[in-house]
Amino acid sequence: MRRPLLLPFVPLYWIATSVRNSLFDLGILRSKSFPIPIICMGNISAGGTGKTPHTEWILHQFSEKYKIAVLSRGYGRKTKGYLEATPNSTAREIGDEPLQIAQRFPHVKVVVCEDRVNGVNQLLQDKNAPDVIVLDDAFQHRYVHAGLNWVLTPYNDLFTKDFLLPAGNLREDVRALERADIITVTKCPHKLNQEEREILRKEINPTDVHTLSMSRMTYLPLTNAQNHSVQNPKSALVVTGIASPDHLINHLIDRGVEVHSLRFKDHRDYTHSDAQRMINAFENSNVECIITTRKDFVRWPSNAELDAIPTYIQDISIEMDEDSGVIYRIIDRFISDFQA
Repeated sequence: MRRPLLLPFVPLYWIATSVRNSLFDLGILRSKSFPIPIICMGNISAGGTGKTPHTEWILHQFSEKYKIAVLSRGYGRKTKGYLEATPNSTAREIGDEPLQIAQRFPHVKVVVCEDRVNGVNQLLQDKNAPDVIVLDDAFQHRYVHAGLNWVLTPYNDLFTKDFLLPAGNLREDVRALERADIITVTKCPHKLNQEEREILRKEINPTDVHTLSMSRMTYLPLTNAQNHSVQNPKSALVVTGIASPDHLINHLIDRGVEVHSLRFKDHRDYTHSDAQRMINAFENSNVECIITTRKDFVRWPSNAELDAIPTYIQDISIEMDEDSGVIYRIIDRFISDFQA
């Protein structure tokens, strides 16, 4: 248990979330349906489960076949209301993860709106309305009815071994998974054999209506700020403001990089003093460069001295092994049946 001293408050949180879900289930609080296929990407635990790379997987697979829009609340942004990502958008305007998606998929419409019902309505009123909408991190946002719910749980932090907030990281009771269509165990350490997959299946215990899959994070070649590929350095300061940086650090160590780490909290809104900390850490560690994530780089502080340091970006993607064809067919069938 992460925070045992907070265990007495768990019943209060359970009551609040259970009452809210019951109000939706009884129709007292209403989920609005829309005449468009909506895919919800989410989880039932706080922290990094890999929602953004799995959203990007959907875009890789389907954005040439369908007009897809991604709708996010834009966590951490300093603005309000409905905003569409543009080439000049900043993380302060739309949030780091929406900006990351917009930069990697410039042909995909990426919008943010804290009121997702309003966000969907505005997308449908657009003269270039999408064929499909992907809701980012919206499993608990039940005011929009999603026809397909894809829920993620990390291999090393399964929801089956967690507790409700505030003692643990679960946002709601595991019974909420009754609303899920696909459950994916993310961040698997390697391609799992049949025995390992069966152990996970018994642990997750999916119902007959769930499709259970497993995915692994994979790392793309390092690039510089201009998106040109670069060789792996011998040493680097790894600067991260993400929920779980250990996977990245271990990957770089496995590639022979001598790693010095500087960690900030998730979604850090980098400041001038943060830039100075980066510069000092770089100089004190005597390394060749800084390595950071795309999510961090879209929030990178503006500083001439920091800009002069060679800075490389580590992009990630996912591999789903034999599950990829199954997930592809489920999503494609959902969209095509909806449009039939």
